[in-house]
Amino acid sequence: MRRNIVLLLCFMLYSFSALAAEEDQKEVLRLTTLPTQYLFYDFPFIVEKRFHAMALGATFAYRFSTEDGGQVNGISGLLGDYINQNFWNPMYSAVTLGMHAKYFLGQQKTWFLEPGVFYRYWWFDNKEVQYDNVEGYRFDGTRSETQQVYAFRLLVGSDIAIRSSSKVKAVMEWYCGLGFRYKTYLFKTYDGTVNDQYYTYKEDVGSVWKPSIHLGIRLGVGYFTPY
Repeated sequence: MRRNIVLLLCFMLYSFSALAAEEDQKEVLRLTTLPTQYLFYDFPFIVEKRFHAMALGATFAYRFSTEDGGQVNGISGLLGDYINQNFWNPMYSAVTLGMHAKYFLGQQKTWFLEPGVFYRYWWFDNKEVQYDNVEGYRFDGTRSETQQVYAFRLLVGSDIAIRSSSKVKAVMEWYCGLGFRYKTYLFKTYDGTVNDQYYTYKEDVGSVWKPSIHLGIRLGVGYFTPY
């Protein structure tokens, strides 16, 4: 499935490689998604109301859990901490809600500056899970976990619309930027081990601040009207 998603993304990017917007139309509404997130079974949708020099938008996303228990295979390196590995953890479901403003730059108004905030809630309940990290946090038992993420980001990017006289056009945006996020977590272990110590019940509670780097592509459709 992931191979098919990658091939679809490559085709979409090729299709948009030489597109440009008509100058006699203005965009009033846009609906996009982040197709690279599909690789992690996360399905976001972004809707924007566009004005002359700015836009206001909202995001909703749902991430599906793909396993009901078993081994969690983490990653190593800079993101090796367990609390950073949500997207690689198939036990988790997640819901994301976000808001942003977009300020268009330049005479053609194809460049933009986008400040935004979002909230993401991660969870799974009563799953038999093993996570074996010999160098750090590890566990084996019945687990329930929740994580809450509060985030701000500032993006810069550019967008393109397909050249067409139609009112509905295919659109693409690319962006990059920086941000920070505050995350709280609650891990519950029942009848299992945490760092090789057995517990009938154990709670791990904490919070952390993290900087974030953002880079992505949005694809979707825009609704255009004459000037």
